[in-house]
Amino acid sequence: MRVDLEDLYGEITELLDRVGDAANSPEVTKLRRNVEKSMKSAQATLARRATKATRSQPLFALGVAAAVGVGVGLLLGRSAD
Repeated sequence: MRVDLEDLYGEITELLDRVGDAANSPEVTKLRRNVEKSMKSAQATLARRATKATRSQPLFALGVAAAVGVGVGLLLGRSAD
């Protein structure tokens, strides 16, 4: 999820940069600050939730991590063929 948020932030920044001279306007600067603040808040909220979930159910978190590892291993093994 963090990668998705970083991608979203990157795309918004790129869009604002493409606007050109209008990107230096006070409205766009304010929008950029609001987006940055919202993204940081969302990342912090997700981090807290993930930490809470991991601490409340460590075996489940371990199982999910193992399943993801096996899945990635299978996909990488399959792409090598």
